[in-house]
Amino acid sequence: MTSASTTMSLGNYLTATVTVGTLASSASAAIVNLDVSTISAANGGVALGNMSSLSLASLGSSLTGTIDIFNASGYFFSYTGLSGTNGMEFAIYQTESSEFTKPRNFLAGSVIDSDQHFDFLVSYSAFKMDSTVFSGESPDFGSGSYMGFRVDDGNGSYNYGWLEVTWSSATDTFQIFAGAYEDQPGVGILAGATAITAIPEPGSAMGTLGILAAGMMIRRRSKKAA
Repeated sequence: MTSASTTMSLGNYLTATVTVGTLASSASAAIVNLDVSTISAANGGVALGNMSSLSLASLGSSLTGTIDIFNASGYFFSYTGLSGTNGMEFAIYQTESSEFTKPRNFLAGSVIDSDQHFDFLVSYSAFKMDSTVFSGESPDFGSGSYMGFRVDDGNGSYNYGWLEVTWSSATDTFQIFAGAYEDQPGVGILAGATAITAIPEPGSAMGTLGILAAGMMIRRRSKKAA
C-alpha cells in the first residue's frame, strides 16, 4: 500500500517512534505481514473456471490454514471469491448458514476480533455465486476495503488478520493487495495495520539518539546554506 503522502518531518517521525514504542511495550502481540505477491493478480491469478489452494505458510506465515481461490468455479455452485479451510475462516455479514455468504467489508482502522461473525459451517466467502437454483453477488469493494479472517490456533483460540481487496461486479474481478495478522492468539487487529520495520526497536536509545543526531546535522547544514 502506498500512502497518499510519504513526507514526514523529523518531529513527526520522532513522535511516531515514541508512540509505537509505547504501544509495543504494553503488549507482547506483534503484527506479521503476509507476502501476497503470488496471488496479487486479478482473481488471484486463477484462470476462469478454475480454483487454486495455497497454505498460509506459503505467504510467509507460521499459521496453519489454507486459502482457496475460486474464479467462477466450484463443486455444486459457481463461486468467485475466497474460501478459508483447515482452520481459516473469513468474516461475513450473515449470522446464519446459507448457500451464499457475503464477505464483510471492513474500512481501514476497523477492529477485527472475536466480536465479528465468522461462519465455520459455510466456509465460502464469495463475491459472486451462481447456480441453477440460487445466485447472489456482493456489493463492490472499492479502494481501501479489507476482508477480516481468523485462524484456529489448535488450542481453542484464534489469530486475527486482514486482506486488502477490491471487487468489481462490472468485470467479475477481485484483487488482493496486502495482508497481515496478529501473532498472538486472541488479540484483535486493525484493518490495514502492518508491521513497522523502518523504526528502531522500542527502548533503543542508540536508535533514537541516531535520529536526533541526524536531525541536528540537517538543521546545521540548512543554516549554513542559508
